[in-house]
Amino acid sequence: MTGMAHDERIGNYFDQCKVDYRFCWSLDRSKCMNYGLWTREVKNLWMANQRQIQHMVSLGSIRTGQKLLDAGCGFGGPAAALADLGCNVVAIDANPRHIAFAREWTQPLPFAQRIEFELADYCRTRFDDSSFDIVWALESVCYAKDKQAFLNEAFRVLRPGGSLIMADGFENLSPTSRRDQRTYDDWLQGWALPSLFPVHRVKSMAQNAGFRDVNVRSYKRFALQSSQRLYFMSLPALPISRTLEWLGMRTSVQTGNVIGARAQYQALRKDLWDYCIARFRK
Repeated sequence: MTGMAHDERIGNYFDQCKVDYRFCWSLDRSKCMNYGLWTREVKNLWMANQRQIQHMVSLGSIRTGQKLLDAGCGFGGPAAALADLGCNVVAIDANPRHIAFAREWTQPLPFAQRIEFELADYCRTRFDDSSFDIVWALESVCYAKDKQAFLNEAFRVLRPGGSLIMADGFENLSPTSRRDQRTYDDWLQGWALPSLFPVHRVKSMAQNAGFRDVNVRSYKRFALQSSQRLYFMSLPALPISRTLEWLGMRTSVQTGNVIGARAQYQALRKDLWDYCIARFRK
């Protein structure tokens, strides 16, 4: 499907690397796999994730009673937090195992009736025009092959005055050496990322979709600790993964995930990409 965020390669990556993600991202507690915002008062990854959700809620002027589309909901952690705030959340993802897991763990929650999980392509949804007050995309649009198609769809389903609030990695400086290019490619290929939004073009792309108020801000210094954390975890993990792959106990996809964890920090330090939060208003 054109614009489909989830193809066989991406699905295979997440399915094979679920154990790595569970360990590295503390999924049993956080139920999300995001860089988070490491402000002064934050002590751990779970707090960084919660701080990011709180900041995006404030930035997006998200209020109780609003109808919100979580585009690329993953394991459902942010969707649950938004429902707990009183939003009515439709959370979509293209990975059926993510949806099944999210439905299972959120079902006993007292606000579960305010969350609807659905298997769907966020670049081509079933929803009517002007259906939502907010479209929320937390580190999910990086997996869209066609970024413009996502922006077009977000604009279509938003009500007039509604906002797209998005946090993700954005392509920044072009690699100037073969080594930098390899580092950048190792990250994207290792994490099955088709591409990143080009930070110098995202405003014009959003305006082409119809958005009238576009704000993109770098949060690199607040995400750097998570990036560095993954890097240091990857250093001992990589030789172990390669050995286990040689023994037939891990796969090349799993080893590539570890390589990607190392490369993402190296690429961030080189300013090849930036971590940004953006708000686009219809």
